[in-house]
Amino acid sequence: MHDQLILIVDDNPTNLKILSQTLTSAGFQLAVATNGEEALEEVMEELPELILLDVKMPKIDGFETCCRLKANPKTQDIPVIFMTALSETIDKVKGLSLGAVDYITKPFDEQDVLARVRVHLRLRTAQKQIIAQEKLASLGTITAGVAHELRNPLNFVINYAQSSIDSLNELFLNIHKNSQLETQEILTQLQDVITDSQAIYEHGERACRIIESMMQLARSEPGEYQCINLNAILDQAIKLAYHSFRVKHRDFMITINTKFDPDLEVIEVIVSDLHRAFINIIDNSCYALYLKTQEDRNPAENFSPTLSLITKNQGSNIEIKIYDNGMGIKPELISDVFTPFFTTKPPGQGTGLGLSLTHDIIVLQHGGTIQVDSQWKQYTEFTLTLPKNQQRN
Repeated sequence: MHDQLILIVDDNPTNLKILSQTLTSAGFQLAVATNGEEALEEVMEELPELILLDVKMPKIDGFETCCRLKANPKTQDIPVIFMTALSETIDKVKGLSLGAVDYITKPFDEQDVLARVRVHLRLRTAQKQIIAQEKLASLGTITAGVAHELRNPLNFVINYAQSSIDSLNELFLNIHKNSQLETQEILTQLQDVITDSQAIYEHGERACRIIESMMQLARSEPGEYQCINLNAILDQAIKLAYHSFRVKHRDFMITINTKFDPDLEVIEVIVSDLHRAFINIIDNSCYALYLKTQEDRNPAENFSPTLSLITKNQGSNIEIKIYDNGMGIKPELISDVFTPFFTTKPPGQGTGLGLSLTHDIIVLQHGGTIQVDSQWKQYTEFTLTLPKNQQRN
């Protein structure tokens, strides 16, 4: 715990002294602010693991400070514990409704303070570990998808290169054996080599484009906005998520329909996060389609697994629809799909954080909306909107 930084925000010197002594003696690192504005500046210099925040302070109070922390993607996950007087029940309720995780009451009880701080730091650590696992799972999806995407052009390169070598060897032997070989025959064989070489070049270029697009994605730092066409991110997400799924289920085949608005405007987004959000939804669609293909083994049913993606300009927003005719979601579960740790997958096959993180990326980071419509064993459709003008925090 010695490397965990706690920020104390209080304008009362006595409170600061008591809390500082209590937490320092327990081995924590401390930062101190005496008002909300100072706290917001300190947080951006070094992110603490937890914030103890007084309600009543000059300039901006604790409630407003908490609101600003929760509105910023970089600080929204830092747990906030409000400090209130024992009798201020309304303040406690309001603080929790604004996103605080707990409260401690004045006058402070040393053991109570330490117990609450330690509990929420453990929860914070556990949350980081689970999110890291989810990101690794997403990275695994991307890696498998890239490997699959590269396999096809590289196979073409290898095959056409071998064909070119065979053709040139054959031409060399023919010329060596027969110096009177007709010009037309030589030209025909050379044309075959040229055709194969052109194919090698084209598929090599395709492999380079795949690698370059992934390098651009890797260079996108968390929180870094970039101008991009959403059609490009979606197209890449489809390929990577679908091909990754096929690595695990080689017989899995679906029809993919895309209707991308050609007039879609370039907007500023956090590319790496938005890419991950799209992959999460598409991966879920593939899973729903796979389950239905496994359940529906009757040829008479004539089930054709289909994934459809649509983008559309809509005034100040861009709309994205992702539709599949897979297993769907049971009515009683639809309201829970964006809840952290909720999953319908068997144990070990899902963390329950994919759609929760997707919701946060779309709604909290980008100020958009996400809705889901589904009928059990019929379909699922996600409708996302993203504002063209991002309001950055």
